[in-house]
Amino acid sequence: MKECDPLSLLKLPAERSLRFGYAATGSDFLETQDAEVIGYLSKHAADSGFAIHQNKQTDAWVEEIQVLKSSLARLTTKGLCPSEWTIVFEYDIPRRNRRIDVILISARLIFIIEFKTGQGDDVGRARNQVVDYALELADFHSKSEKVKLVPIVVANSAPSIVGSNFPELMCSETGTLTCPESELSSVLYRVEKWAEETGLIGTDGSTWLSGIYHPTPTIVEAAQILYARHDVNDIARSEAGSKNLKETQEGIAQAIQEAREDSVKVICFVTGVPGAGKTLAGLNAASQFWSDDSDNHEIKASFFSGNGPLVKVLVEALARSSYQAGTDTKSICERRARTFVQGIKGFLEEYIDKDSNGVPYEQVVVFDEAQRAWDAKKSKRKHNRLLSEPMALLQVMDRHKDWAAVVCLIGNGQEIHDGEAGLREWGIAIEESFSHWRVVMAGELAQANSNTVGQCLFDDNAEPRAELSVKIDERFHLEVPVRSYRSTLVADWIEAVLMGNPNSAQKIMKNMDRFPIMGTRSLGVAKEWLRTKRGGLRRCGLVTSSGAKRLRPFGVDINSRVEVVPWFLNDMSDVRSSFALEQAAREFDIQGLELDWIGMCWGADLRWCQKTGWIMMDFKGTKWQHVSDTRKRQYLINKYRVLLSRAREGVVIWVSEGNSEDKTCPPEYYNETASYLKSCGVRFIS
Repeated sequence: MKECDPLSLLKLPAERSLRFGYAATGSDFLETQDAEVIGYLSKHAADSGFAIHQNKQTDAWVEEIQVLKSSLARLTTKGLCPSEWTIVFEYDIPRRNRRIDVILISARLIFIIEFKTGQGDDVGRARNQVVDYALELADFHSKSEKVKLVPIVVANSAPSIVGSNFPELMCSETGTLTCPESELSSVLYRVEKWAEETGLIGTDGSTWLSGIYHPTPTIVEAAQILYARHDVNDIARSEAGSKNLKETQEGIAQAIQEAREDSVKVICFVTGVPGAGKTLAGLNAASQFWSDDSDNHEIKASFFSGNGPLVKVLVEALARSSYQAGTDTKSICERRARTFVQGIKGFLEEYIDKDSNGVPYEQVVVFDEAQRAWDAKKSKRKHNRLLSEPMALLQVMDRHKDWAAVVCLIGNGQEIHDGEAGLREWGIAIEESFSHWRVVMAGELAQANSNTVGQCLFDDNAEPRAELSVKIDERFHLEVPVRSYRSTLVADWIEAVLMGNPNSAQKIMKNMDRFPIMGTRSLGVAKEWLRTKRGGLRRCGLVTSSGAKRLRPFGVDINSRVEVVPWFLNDMSDVRSSFALEQAAREFDIQGLELDWIGMCWGADLRWCQKTGWIMMDFKGTKWQHVSDTRKRQYLINKYRVLLSRAREGVVIWVSEGNSEDKTCPPEYYNETASYLKSCGVRFIS
């Protein structure tokens, strides 16, 4: 029998770190001793951090190897040539913290195989898992985009697949096959023959294995990876967006390091279009310096937000992943997570309201959505505090004797509530009381423009006072969206729609083929579209404006608040999760977070009128009232910007048909909005 080095297939140096445990041609695999294959798999598991290897896993590998060798041998007798295929074991999917059991690469197809051979294994969960693997590779693996991916679950408990309509299954995007071990060779043969008749063209194993796998993580996934001390660059796309993001991260690290070396205090302002990765850059900055050991001499850092739902979701996600990966109790994991991600409210209560002279544990703080910090008026009303949040935070951090760093992440048009101070409040605090702080920012903040919603850091587009140290660093502006990885034009389309430019929106839409934005007048159709489009572990959910109060008669009640932790984190078995499509998250619940597929429920608080443009309304008591206040009108536009920009893969917009017998939600409140969206390129389905 033949010993096969998996590195030989790629002709890579031995020190190369691989994403797989073992890879070989079919002929080499058939000639290699089972023990040799298991040796490579065990070494890969140990190198990946799984030093303690359980016998149960080895037994599973033995069974997988035997089933595959038997299946490939049978294919040879049927006239196929699997000796020329490539077989890959344990391919890493770092974003999911999982490994694909087996990948088979023929000349026409890529088979993704998940083995569930135990008697109590959940086959339904395995199907979702293997479909998710297929979607991950299709979206993020450079050599998988144009190749047909075939997910297969091999399970002893699976019924016979003989007589199944294979072409129908294969025509779907991720048609999943489930079969017992004894029928795997038959399944592979029938699908291969179908691919041959269809004329599909695939890739060779060496080319595929040389491809780059660079997924775009969600904020929750990125936080978990960074919190576990892994390098986020390992799971960031290597295209223009992540290049911009990497440069921003390097700029932040440089500014903090220089402040430390020079014993000065620095405040950095990071701007960017929606979905460009500002929060990811901030999480990365915080994780570089974070430590939960108060007795050591490392720099201390934390990630702050005034967004309560975001803090709750991140803390719970970090605690869960930490608990599952280690030996600490859940309460210890939760405490540790709360030192990394904190609400700004509790921090200021501790160091302003309770201890006005205390020096904080943190020397580096990252403030997410800093333009949403409260002004002095709101702080006075809520906490009887005379300082705005920017002034209060800088006052606390200024207590450090040597150096300190504040990183402010500034969103584009994300202010959605009364009392959110905006960018200008930070400039006022710096000029009035903290002119000794060094300022680093992108040129975007030097002059008011669309990227800062008409605001600038210092007043009237004027140069800052001479005594201020202001450095312009263009790395601090993120201009390429990475959230909607299937199209970089989503933010542009949203902006055109909200600014009342349907012609521009329609032109942009023509170049967004891979990011569908659909419309419907039926909530039921919207839900079914989401269920159909969503696959694997990809997450879907409904969102709506907090002002959409008269969607209640049609099935969306904004007074029924979502429990954000189960809504964002729990699986399909939990009716409280977003998967259930029973409750819609409001802009306050979802800002800073995202889902893969969004069902946007458009309310009558923002209506289009062909003659006058947007009509903005507020429902009070039993009647709609016009919103005339300029700031509140901007908040309303911002709400819809937030809601429309939460999807990673696609959106369906539901516009109610209204009810002619209810004067609070007649059809005319919705019809012109639907027509306007159609003129913006939205294709309506029924």
